[in-house]
Amino acid sequence: MWGQLSTFAVFYLVATTVGAVVASGLAVVAYRRRDQPAAAEFALLNVTVAGWCGTAVLARLGVPGADYIWHVNNVFVFSLIYVWFAFVLAYTGRSAWIRRWPLLVLWSIPGAVVLTALYPPAQSVLVVSGPTETIEGLTVVTWTMTDLGVANLVFVFLLDIAAFALLALFMYRTRSPYRKQIGAIIGARLFGLGTGIAFYAGLLPYSDLSLVPAAYAAQSLIIAWALFQYDFLDVVPLTADTIVDQMADAVVVLDADDRVVDYNPALTELVGRDESVMGRHVDTVLPGLPGALERDGTVGLVPAGAETPQRSYQPQSTPLYDHHDVYRGRLVVLRDVTLQQTRERTLEALRSATERFLDATDSETVAEIATETAQQALDCPYSGVVRYDEHDERLRLAALTDELARLVEESGLEANADGHPAAWFTDESELWEVFESGEPRYEVPVWVEPEGDDPALTAALFPLGEHGVFGIGRRAKAGTFSDEDRRFARTLADSTETALERHKREQELEASRQAVEQRTEQLQFFNSALRHDLRNAVMVIDANLEFLSEHVTDAGRSHLETVSTWVSDMTSLIETVSSLTDAITSPGHSERARQTVDLSTVLEARVHKIAESHGRATVETDIPDGLRVTGDELVGQVVDNVVLNALEHNDTDRPWVRVTARATADAVVVRVADDGPGIPEKFRGEVFSPGITADESGTIGFGLYFVKVMMEEYGGHVRFETNDPRGTVAVLTFERPVGGDADGPEHGERRDVRKGE
Repeated sequence: MWGQLSTFAVFYLVATTVGAVVASGLAVVAYRRRDQPAAAEFALLNVTVAGWCGTAVLARLGVPGADYIWHVNNVFVFSLIYVWFAFVLAYTGRSAWIRRWPLLVLWSIPGAVVLTALYPPAQSVLVVSGPTETIEGLTVVTWTMTDLGVANLVFVFLLDIAAFALLALFMYRTRSPYRKQIGAIIGARLFGLGTGIAFYAGLLPYSDLSLVPAAYAAQSLIIAWALFQYDFLDVVPLTADTIVDQMADAVVVLDADDRVVDYNPALTELVGRDESVMGRHVDTVLPGLPGALERDGTVGLVPAGAETPQRSYQPQSTPLYDHHDVYRGRLVVLRDVTLQQTRERTLEALRSATERFLDATDSETVAEIATETAQQALDCPYSGVVRYDEHDERLRLAALTDELARLVEESGLEANADGHPAAWFTDESELWEVFESGEPRYEVPVWVEPEGDDPALTAALFPLGEHGVFGIGRRAKAGTFSDEDRRFARTLADSTETALERHKREQELEASRQAVEQRTEQLQFFNSALRHDLRNAVMVIDANLEFLSEHVTDAGRSHLETVSTWVSDMTSLIETVSSLTDAITSPGHSERARQTVDLSTVLEARVHKIAESHGRATVETDIPDGLRVTGDELVGQVVDNVVLNALEHNDTDRPWVRVTARATADAVVVRVADDGPGIPEKFRGEVFSPGITADESGTIGFGLYFVKVMMEEYGGHVRFETNDPRGTVAVLTFERPVGGDADGPEHGERRDVRKGE
């Protein structure tokens, strides 16, 4: 028999046999993954193709029972399209349709065909077998389709068209990574369908030796390639492999049961390169990761085979769904946040240190806080603060860590009077250079053995202004300070300097406050003595002057009047100084300035009194009613001093003074104009200074100084202007009260007072 086979017959047998083997293998692979979408349907499709190819080969070889094998072959042929349609439904996410009653009726057709294998004559409903022939050395049975068989063939093609429509619709709606896969499946089916059409149309040579089974096996192979190439039946993420492999962050891919199915090279430093991690539960490979994912926290991991400290990772999980929206697993990215957490802890420690600085009551506490923070937050166990001693003009230790204190105690260096290494505090030391230059020094080697070859510590030194030096240190073998270490240490040093400066300023303010209190007590004492002793003395002198006035001669009366004038000036001086002292030393003097005063009434009363006592003077007023200002009970004395100054320093026989007042939006302006000799412009600022002596009387000029002080207490001011054509204008500007008390007329009743001989 084998010698009678033609070349085509051999090709046919080989192609169809290979098709049976390939389809069987694909069926096994798909069955092993039957828990995944469409895998079971794809396995059944390949079983059908393998059965079609296998029975075709056996029947054409004429093995015993070949007649029955032909009937079994027909079962596979008629069932194939229904199995294909079921696979398309499952692949496009319509598996539930398979169990709907219209399709259950449809599935009854291939079911009925399968039953014909039990009773082969029943197949005559669809096909009628002819005589057995030998073609190209192979046994062939000719078949003729009945009308019902032709109708079934037409229905098969319609079902195939429906399958193509479902695939095309799915291709239109699905995500782009699956479009190539769907296109490959459609192309594979077109290949199988085209081969079948060519066979039934008689376009293939030796049409009785059908290559359609082998073509369908090739179709299944192409479909399988599309499925596996584009990861349809796998959990491997759709992200491009090159991107994942090149990511600096570690990436691990987990299936639905949290088993490791893939990971990128960046994760090998955590899990190692042992392939046995594949398929293991993630908690045995990356302990703590599932819990971190659930609580949205971090996980601490130690790189495999490394002596480095544990590092912190922030996992970010992305669920993976297939195109049926079935959860397939998750992709987890592990971001190393060790540096970020260290930075956050350091910043929190610096913030806490700043708050503690505010509560510190002395410089020693500030130094201890800085040292403790350097040890805990900056991981510098050998740190300390040295303070400058102004008395001895040298640096002295203010605080240092226990580790540094122990190292100093165990060192062999010569100690100074304080018991600390003298070499560290000499004028030639690094500490002195940093203190004097005001510039920080980094990577400073520190020896603790006099004959040591290598330094024991590496330090960074930061100036604290005029207060001293702050230093941080580590063992030399720990390496150099990073830029971040330097930046945080500099921030801590600046905060320490600010705290020390604040403490110094508080001490100075306290000393100033005590000095002010002492001076205030002294002023109050002198004021009391002035009021009591001097006033009593002046009263005695004045009483005796009245007694002497009846006993002096005409020649001595001018001398008596001179003494009386001086006594009057002294009395006025005592009252002015007493009022001024009360104003600036009383505990509530700032509150007194906030009282409201009826300035119109005060001006009228004071000016009228002064006009009555100066018979040769002419005093005019233009004062509206209702003017209110911010002041106190001394406003009247302020007015007295200004008006009396205008009268007493007038060089005319008949002095003239005009007092006017006007209210503006936020102030009341009082103008006192005279026709005296005037004040040169260059001296107008000096006349308000204490101790200025009047030319005529020789008395100390407290009056205008008192006016200046009190106007400033009231929130106002005083100045002098030129009065045209002759004289001076004193301008007093008072603040108006805030609120209802500020309301008052800008114009009211005007009064004009004239006195004179």
